[in-house]
Formats: sequence, structure tokens, C-alpha cells
Amino acid sequence: MQHLRAAWVAVVAAALVLGSGSSARAQGSKSNLLQNLKPSRSHNVLNPGRLTDNTAAADGSFWDTDLTSRFNGPEAFVIYDLGSEQHIGAAWLQGDNNDVYELGASSDGERFTTVWRAGPVGGAGLRARQSDRLEGTGRYLRISASGGDGSYSLSEVQVFGQTPDVFPPPLAQAEGLPLGQSVRDNTLVFGLALMVLVALAYRGMPRWWLGVLLAAVAIALLSLWKALANDWPAGTREVSLIRGVLAAVAAVAVAREALGGGRWAAQRTITGAVLGFCGIGAFAAFYNLVQPQFTDAGRHTTTFVHYYDLRQYYTTAKYFREVGYGGMFAADVAAYLEDTPGASVDSMGSHIMRDLVTLRTSTVARERAAIAGSKARFSPERWEAYKRDARAIREAMGTEEYFAMMRDHGANATPVWMALAHLLFSAIPPSHGGFTFTALFDLLLLAGMFVAIGRVYGSRTMWVCMVVFGANDFIMFGTNWAGSTLRHDWLAYLGFAACALKREKWVAGGALLALSTMIRAFPALALVGAAIPALWTIWEHRQAQGRFPTLAELRTQPIARVALGALGATVVLFLFSIAVLPAGAWSEWLQKVARLSADAHTNHISLRTLLAGAGGDQADLLRARAPVFAAGALLITALVALAARGQRLDQAAMLGLVLVPTYLYPANYYIHIVFLLPLVAVDAVVWIALLGLCAAQYFTVLVNDKADHFYFATVLLFAAFFVMLGALVARQPSVQRWLRSSPGT
Repeated sequence: MQHLRAAWVAVVAAALVLGSGSSARAQGSKSNLLQNLKPSRSHNVLNPGRLTDNTAAADGSFWDTDLTSRFNGPEAFVIYDLGSEQHIGAAWLQGDNNDVYELGASSDGERFTTVWRAGPVGGAGLRARQSDRLEGTGRYLRISASGGDGSYSLSEVQVFGQTPDVFPPPLAQAEGLPLGQSVRDNTLVFGLALMVLVALAYRGMPRWWLGVLLAAVAIALLSLWKALANDWPAGTREVSLIRGVLAAVAAVAVAREALGGGRWAAQRTITGAVLGFCGIGAFAAFYNLVQPQFTDAGRHTTTFVHYYDLRQYYTTAKYFREVGYGGMFAADVAAYLEDTPGASVDSMGSHIMRDLVTLRTSTVARERAAIAGSKARFSPERWEAYKRDARAIREAMGTEEYFAMMRDHGANATPVWMALAHLLFSAIPPSHGGFTFTALFDLLLLAGMFVAIGRVYGSRTMWVCMVVFGANDFIMFGTNWAGSTLRHDWLAYLGFAACALKREKWVAGGALLALSTMIRAFPALALVGAAIPALWTIWEHRQAQGRFPTLAELRTQPIARVALGALGATVVLFLFSIAVLPAGAWSEWLQKVARLSADAHTNHISLRTLLAGAGGDQADLLRARAPVFAAGALLITALVALAARGQRLDQAAMLGLVLVPTYLYPANYYIHIVFLLPLVAVDAVVWIALLGLCAAQYFTVLVNDKADHFYFATVLLFAAFFVMLGALVARQPSVQRWLRSSPGT
């Protein structure tokens, strides 16, 4: 009987315990359900462990520090498994002030119901949000972010079954170190370690000394690697500093080798390896350290595909017969109106839209007639195809970004490029996979060009060209054109042309120069530069023999075969373009580039910008300063001509590129041609001037005003030009003789 009574008491006690447990679960726990809990699953969240470590930052702190978890886009999330079904009654979090953070609950970990949307709050930096009026249940909790400025981070999240007696409960706070600052600090330390290595490594040094130097570099590299891992993907400023530091290190390596021989002569294996590291690193930095730079709104993820560039060029090239250079934006709006129920010109009337014929800023309402008439240019089948392609790009970019790009000036490549792109894009439907594939064309062309430079000019010249290619800031306008399609083809053809001329493949070199020119026009001045040595030969013949050379004698000059190759390629490419595109494409293109050059632009880099700025009064200032402009252009031309005297044709052709920003009005990204200037001469001063230009450009990155940014970049460019040209002119034998004969020298 006593056993039965004891058993009965045990059963009643167990029932009471279970009942009280069920009641507690129903009410929910007053303790933090997430404290020290590790995520069961996460996606695109950096350092998710910091969300539940019971440490927050001080209110107003920087959003991205070693105390925060960064959500890399609205598709990022963290999921926690609470172990059993729990009631959710209160929550607290600290996140970036202007974003929305969403807490969802689920029973199966797949289908989540929103329990709390913590919206934006006032103030800057990290700010707390809290709610004790939540009603939700679930075993799994998901945290995600959206809205705001796209910079999402949380320092701490706490969730409770029921509101604690003290809410929010006391929480440890700390001062966080901004992750970007950590990357920048470690980048500078690593750059200094490389500089010390090349400066203190010498021929015949003992192995222990080399070991000490290499150990310092290895430690600095490991620290940088860890900092980057904590701040991945790295920000624009951090990537820019990496580019600048690599250029500075390469400049030190070049200077170290130029110091000459003797006991402390440079260890060329070390300097060569450092130059190689800088070249490969800068090339990777051009591709944003191999991290995606863009967003695919349709796929809710980041991407390497440069949709902003393709938005202008894909439909223009593919449907050139219908839209030409001036009809794309009108057709885009017309396609959107047919695709979108309820949309009309009146509802979109205030949207900014550039008139691509006059290049004047307009609105959808003012372009009503052009929009209404755009469909008539297409056959029914082509119109449906255009709508499908425009829709695909619009969905990838997001409607807002897609229409924001209608402020741009549209596509302005030559009809030859348009004809080539027309054939390519007609075969490639717009898709992420297709555009990723076509983006590889540029990568392969550039890689092949650098290999050719290495074989023809030597590895050191190749490495320096690669550093200048990836480390200069002229390529940037918010981002660069990595991930676009055939944006760098003309640059690759220029590099191949220089290699052909160096190998005395005169016809091929001329044809490649013409190909580059017929794609982007600016390289025409490389052909002019290639002719300068021949002009000096004619002059010297006249001085020596009292007469100009005969036509038969001129035909023996290499420039004659270069001109033959250029002329032949030009004719073939022109005929190709008018066979693919309407015959009027060339006149339409000439009119457009004339209008582009007539107006002042913020991001154009030229002698014109140097003297008159980028404001709306540029034309008036240029007229007032016309004598100064003429004197400056003539001075640079004279220096180029003097520097090219007696040089090989490939060197003279690359020198001709200096005349591009002198006489023309190119946008900043066309100044990417500077990466070919190391081919002008294996000269330490020339190389250091160009590498120093790249290093100094980091400081222009810190200038937020676009006009000032590009003006300072222009100043740096022409300063580097004068140093480079001065060094080359000073090497001329005639100048050397004049200097030796001058009094006091």
C-alpha cells in the first residue's frame, strides 16, 4: 500500500511539473532565447556570431565594426533553431539607423511568418529598436534586412518569450573598430613591409637576413588577410587604397633597381618578384579583388555582370537599325508602358529622360511624341523581341535603377564597334549566364595582351603595365568597367599593335592601330605618333643632303607599310560597318560625338578641363584663355615630338597617346590608355612618374565632389606627363650635347 501511495504521489508531482512547464512555455521565457546561440543556417552574413554574444555597441557608433554582423544585401539572413516551439513576446536589437530589420518565426524552418519589422529610427549610426507587444510562435527564428541605404548591420539581437522585468535588460557595450579602418591600417603596414624588403634586400646578402625580411612580409600579409576576411567584401575605399599601395611599392622597386650596382645592388630576384606580385594584385584590384561589384535585382544577389553598361549598349547595338544612337530611351519607355498595366506617359511624366539626339536633359512628358513614335520603327516581331530584352535588363537592374540611367548620354561607340556588338548580341539573349560569358571576352583579350607584352618587352615591363592598368583611378566612375562586354577591346588592340610594331610587323601593327581607332576613335593619335620618327628622318635628310627624300626613298620607310596596313584595315572595317548597319550610322555618330565634345562634363579629363574646369561656363573660359590653351597644346606637342625623335615606331605610337587628352575631350575612363605608356621606354623616371600618378590618385578618391575629384585627377595626369616627357627629352643626344655645351653645366 505504501508503494502504491508513493507511486501516486510521484505521478501527481510529475503532472504538476509538466503542467507548470507547459504553462511556462505558453507564457514564454523571460530570458533571452538567443543568448550565445549559434545560427543553424546563414547566407551572406559576415560574422553572424556577433549577433548573440551579449555585447552591443554604443548608440550612434559606426555601422560596420568588429562588434557588428554585416548583412550583404536584402537576400542575406540568419536562422536560429530554438530547439522547441517557443512563444515570442518581446524583442530588442541594435542595427544601422535607416534600415528595416525583420524577425520571422517558423515551425519547420522553411516558411516564416513576420513577427516584427523594426523600422528606421532617427539619429546616425547604430540605433536600438525594441517591442514588447509581439505575438508569434515558432521553433526557428530568421533575421533579415531590407530598405534603407543597403548598408545593413546588427550588433546584437535579443528575443524573449515574455517581457522581462527590466526591458531591455542591461547589456554590455563596447567601442568597435571600423572594419574598413582595420583593412586600411593593415594595407599600409603590408605595403611598408614590401618596401622595406625591396630596399634592404641586396645581392649576396646572407640567408638569415633574407629570412628576417620575408618573415616581416609574411606576418604583415597574414594580418591583412585576416582583416580582409573580417571585412569581406571590401569597400571601395579599401580597394582603392590597395591599388595605391601596390603602385607605391612598385615605384620603390623600380627606383631600387635603378640605383645601380656595387655592394648594395638590388637583389633583382626579389624586386622582380615584388613587381610581379604588384602586377597581379593590381589586375585583381581592377576586378574588385575578384568580388562582385554589381547587384542583380531579379536574382536578389550580387553579380560580376555590369548591367549599367549593358543597359546602354546591348539594346542599342542589337536593335541599332531601329533605335540608332538617339532612340533607345524613347523605345525603353514605350516598351515599359506596354508591359505595365496602369502605366502611362502622364503617370511617368516627371521622370528625367535625356533626349539622345540633342543630348539635352528632358522628361518623359516632354518626349511624348518620340515615345509614341518609337514602336513604328520596328516590325511586330522585332518590337516583341525588344520588349522582351528590355524587360530582362530592367528586371536585372530593378525598375528604379533602370530608369535612373536615362540621365546618361547613351551609347557612343563607333559604328564599327556597334556592328561587331550587333552580331554578338544578336546571338546572345539577355541573361545572367550569357552576359557572364560575354564579359570573359575582355578578360581574355587583356590577359592575352599582357602575355604578348611580356614576351616582346620583357616581364618587368609587363608587370609595370599591369600595375598601371589596375592601380590608376581614371577607370573609376562610381565603379569601373570590369564585367562589361567589349569595353576594353580597343585597349587590347593598342597593346597588340605596340607588340607588332616592336617586332617590326609593320602592316599588322598598322592594321591593329586602325582597328583600335575604328572602335573608339581616340587611338588615331597613336598613328600620328608613329609618324613622328619618319618626319624627323625627312628633316634630317634635308639637313644632311640639302633636299627632301624622293617618293621612292620614302616608300622604304617602315611608316609607309604601317600606313598601308592602317589604310587597308580602315577600308575593310568601314565597309563591314555599312554592310551590317544603316549607311547613315557614321554621320549620326559624328553628330553625337560633336555634341558630346561641345558641352562641359564633370568626368572628362583633358587640357580643356585643366584650364577651364568642368562647369557650365567652360566654353566662355576657354575662349578667354584660348592663347594659354594653344600655348599649352603646342608645348606638349613639341615635347612629344622631341621625345619621339630617334625612337622606335612602337614607342612613338604610344607617345602619341599623350596627345589624346591634349587635343580631345575624353571621359575619364578613356584615360585608361596611360597603362601603355610604360612601353615608351625602359626608364626609371618614366615608370616612377606613372606609378606615382597611380599612388597619388588614392587621395582623389577621398574627394566626394565629382567635379573636384576629376579636376585633381587631371592635374595629376598632366604633372606626370611633364615629368615623363621631360625625362625622355633630356635623354635625347642633341639635348645632351646642348646641355654639355651650355655655360655652367
